[in-house]
Amino acid sequence: MTDLTARWQESEFADQVQVGLGMLGLPVSSERAQEVLDRLNRFDVADDGSGEWQHIVDLLSALIRMLQGAELDEILEHAASNYLEGTFAAIANRLAEDEESGVISRAVASRGVPATAAWREATAFLEAV
Repeated sequence: MTDLTARWQESEFADQVQVGLGMLGLPVSSERAQEVLDRLNRFDVADDGSGEWQHIVDLLSALIRMLQGAELDEILEHAASNYLEGTFAAIANRLAEDEESGVISRAVASRGVPATAAWREATAFLEAV
């Protein structure tokens, strides 16, 4: 697992807590929200190719949408879409590893991914939510 906490300063963690409080409906000033939004838009860290890195990027994307005033249903739809896209890619990559060439087409992935237990689990999770 990638340790991103070492790359973030303590003050950035405090900002994340402040944003989290805002998501819970606790007051966050508009100036503070704009400052955090600006900092999130400047977020830059090297892509290490891990799933954890992608989850951080997806989380930041959702936070930016929230700070820009998106409605909760839009944020949830965005999060669900990112979750399914990431899950599809991860499963497709695993299926490709089983191939001699290490590559599969999108068409093959589209047939193979839905047949996996991991995909059924992911879609069942979203249906339950």
